[in-house]
Amino acid sequence: MYDYKASDIMTKNVICVNPDMRINELDKVFIKQKINGAPVVDENGELMGVVSKSDIVNYDFKKGMHASSISDYYHSTSIESQQMTEDSIGIDTSNIENTEVKDIMISNVITGKPDDSVHSLANTMCDKKIHRLIIVEGKKVVGIVGTLDLLMVFGKMEAEKNEAKQKLDIAFNAIEDLRKKM
Repeated sequence: MYDYKASDIMTKNVICVNPDMRINELDKVFIKQKINGAPVVDENGELMGVVSKSDIVNYDFKKGMHASSISDYYHSTSIESQQMTEDSIGIDTSNIENTEVKDIMISNVITGKPDDSVHSLANTMCDKKIHRLIIVEGKKVVGIVGTLDLLMVFGKMEAEKNEAKQKLDIAFNAIEDLRKKM
């Protein structure tokens, strides 16, 4: 059975955003790339924070928009949450045009390292109640692991465990057959 690490399951081509990006442009990145969040990096590619759709909704709520959920937010900006496509990119979100990513990002980012075990990643995500971990080497973003990544690898590990058990059963039966013949 294989002991999976972050480097085995992480997405390596991470879409990162810069802190000076405007929120309405961030919306367009999320829609076009079909992602819910992204690391925020400086001009040297070093991690500064993380931003998600929820951060936009929370910011808008504080500004009086009063979207109670991400779906409400996208509906109030005329974007249907079930149909977030490149066609949605033209939607006017000028009510937040002057706000930048650095104004809403989370600066205290919980990260992982490429050699962290998947069990360690899962425990961290559960303990901190987060849906993704930014994987870093030093301060550089090298990957990202989400809850779906963990679910897929845990399913694979269970299948590997069952296969190993079947092989052991076959081996033990063969040994027992040999003993009986002696």
